[in-house]
Amino acid sequence: MRLSFKQVRFFGLAAMILVTIFVGLVPTVSMISIKEPIEVIKYQFYMMDMLAEINESFDEGKRLYNLYLIREIESADQSASILSQTIKESQNLKKYCYNDEISKLLDKFIKDVKKFRVSVLICQKAIEDDPTSDTAILMEKNTIVYGKHAQDSLAKLTGLVRKISSSANNAIEAVLAKSRMISLFGLFAGIILSVFVAIKMAKALGRPLDDLIAASDKLAKGDMNVTLNMPNDSEFQRVADAFNNMGRDLKGSIIQLNKANDKANQMAKKAAAASKAKSEFLANMSHEIRTPMNGVIGMADLLSDTNLDELQQSYAQTIKDSGNSLLLIISDILDFSKIEAGKLDIEEIDFDLRNLMDDFKAATSFHAANKGLGFICSVAPELTGFFKGDPGKIRQILNNLVGNALKFTNKGEIEVSCCLEKELKNSVRLYFSVRDTGIGISQKDQNMLFKRFAQADSSTTRKFGGTGLGLAISKKLSALMDGQIGIDSKEGTGTAFWFTIELKKSDKTFSSGKTEAPSQAKIPSGISDKNNTQLITGHTISENRRTKKQILIVDDNAVNRAVATAILKKFGYNSDTAENGQNAIYKLKETRFDLVLMDLQMPVIDGFEATKEIRRSQSEVLNSQLPIIALTANALKGTREKCLAAGMDDYLIKPIKPESVLSTLNKWLPVEQP
Repeated sequence: MRLSFKQVRFFGLAAMILVTIFVGLVPTVSMISIKEPIEVIKYQFYMMDMLAEINESFDEGKRLYNLYLIREIESADQSASILSQTIKESQNLKKYCYNDEISKLLDKFIKDVKKFRVSVLICQKAIEDDPTSDTAILMEKNTIVYGKHAQDSLAKLTGLVRKISSSANNAIEAVLAKSRMISLFGLFAGIILSVFVAIKMAKALGRPLDDLIAASDKLAKGDMNVTLNMPNDSEFQRVADAFNNMGRDLKGSIIQLNKANDKANQMAKKAAAASKAKSEFLANMSHEIRTPMNGVIGMADLLSDTNLDELQQSYAQTIKDSGNSLLLIISDILDFSKIEAGKLDIEEIDFDLRNLMDDFKAATSFHAANKGLGFICSVAPELTGFFKGDPGKIRQILNNLVGNALKFTNKGEIEVSCCLEKELKNSVRLYFSVRDTGIGISQKDQNMLFKRFAQADSSTTRKFGGTGLGLAISKKLSALMDGQIGIDSKEGTGTAFWFTIELKKSDKTFSSGKTEAPSQAKIPSGISDKNNTQLITGHTISENRRTKKQILIVDDNAVNRAVATAILKKFGYNSDTAENGQNAIYKLKETRFDLVLMDLQMPVIDGFEATKEIRRSQSEVLNSQLPIIALTANALKGTREKCLAAGMDDYLIKPIKPESVLSTLNKWLPVEQP
């Protein structure tokens, strides 16, 4: 017969009358000492049950906030409401706090959840005002930090409850061990009744507690189906009920968590697929737009070099200018799309800052001269030597700011300056300024200048064109280089844009030992693009030596083949064409060429596969190591690296310019000296 806990207690009291005081008192003390750990465990199960609900509620609040950040839902109010519920449930749990340390941790968790909830609401307001602002970005980061703090507090609280529960189990085990020892002693020192009572007590207390410990161990090891059974009239039945309820709730929480993880994985896969689709779309758009633009600008450029009267020359120049303007707009849109998708990286190469500014001045000064404007470009004398950074992105910011200055300035001058703002141990912070004497910008319009697709004048009668992306791109680029951008302007008195960037110091020195590296040839102000092209042609072409070189042009677009052929002919090179990679491989097997201009996207065999076939060690082409120059309309990140990985030697972006073609050919096919 299995006695209940109450029955064992009754027989224990009777035994004390019949046995010695020593034998009788010790079991009584044992009974009293074991009651408190049992109560602790009982409250532990209540707390674990409620903590499971709090954990589920808090996770739901975080999940709704994350969905809001990726725009799966329109508002973060649902998250704030769930977090309020979490706070209320946590406050209800305080009445079960029998331990000061648990109470302190619970108070800290409630405080952290309140901070997280307030931060969610503030972040929502900042995103609604301007999702790209520094405040919105900062609040997103702060909210994530507050959520992490609350998560950590909940983890510490749960861990402490489990630790105290474990300590209570250990206390019970210690008391049980002591009780068994006393019973054994009573076996030799007491009477038969004492022996009987001790054995029944051990069974009545030990078996349920052993079952409880065994069930707890199984639950801790991940067995969510474990249940604890106790006699209906036993005090342990309440503990068993609480344990079984906790197990069911925990199992449900794990199922929900697994579902949430599966959903998160599915969303991640969809996001990755969307990102890939966007990248492919941008690549295709770049190719499809730049390919016909190559034909328009290239043919207009070639047309300008023919015998045209003044009116026809004006028409050809208009075509070129319009094409270049359209190309700038396309480049702005693609650049901004790359920045938004996180596809734009900052290079870190050695470059000479003075050379960069000299080249920029040479390329820009004649545009200012054509408008009758003065143009000043200066660099502080202490900025000498090389720096590590991305000169292309620096020049892009300068082009955007000076382009705006040229657009909005009709008289006076434009001044570009660069100085040292701060020198650090391994880097420098530079301050650039672009000042003009143009129409100026009102304070109201300045507030929207750096927003995407925004312009100071958005009316249908506005004087000046543009996409409104130049300044937004410049802001992103300066931020990527650890800097800022701003404006000082008053309407009618001119404008001064400024930006800062941080560059690392370089150990590179000039090989000539001079304090200034040789810069590229400057374009005198007042000389047009056409005259400049004629000047380059007249001084650089050595037709009697270049006619010995044979170049293969591979492009599926007939207009692009015609443009490339005409440019090569102008520079004195012989050329042949192929409309796809398969035809190119066939011609390379039949004729020994000196260089290949290879398009990337072509039918039958594209440029990548054709290059791999040419470079293959068993290839049947006559010269498998000839230079292969990628000729592509794809200007997105990673294209250059992909070309080089396929075995190509260099990279030209459409629309191709005669100067770029000549510079590349001189690099890979140097003119033999007589």
